Amino acid sequence: MAAMGQPPGAEGLSNQERIVFSTEKYMANTKAVDFVRSTMFIVAGVIAGILGCTSSQGAFLYLGFQLFTNLGLAASMGFATKDYVNKTLVGFCLSDLTKNGLAFVLWWTVSYGLVHIYT
Repeated sequence: MAAMGQPPGAEGLSNQERIVFSTEKYMANTKAVDFVRSTMFIVAGVIAGILGCTSSQGAFLYLGFQLFTNLGLAASMGFATKDYVNKTLVGFCLSDLTKNGLAFVLWWTVSYGLVHIYT
C-alpha cells in the first residue's frame, strides 16, 4: 500500500501547511483493503462450514477472523491507518463489518450444507 505522504519540497512547512490527500492512493489503498477483507471472510466462512460450526461458534469464528484480519492489515500499515485509508484505527477495524458478515454467512452456509448435509 502506498502512504499518502508529503509532496517534494514540503520539508520546511508546518504540519498544517503540509496536509496533502491523494485520491488515487486513497482509492488504491481502499481497494486493496477491501480485496483482502473479502477474501479472508470467504475463507473464514468456508472454514466455519467445514468445521461444522453452528450458531455462536460461527459468530465467535467471525469475530476472531475480524480481529485477526484487521490487526494484520493495520500492522502492515504500521498502525497508522489515517495515513493510508483516512480512518482512525477503531474506524478502520469497524468498517465493512456488515458487508463482510454477509459474505461470511453465505460461504458458511454453502460449505456447511455441502459438507454436512448433502454427504
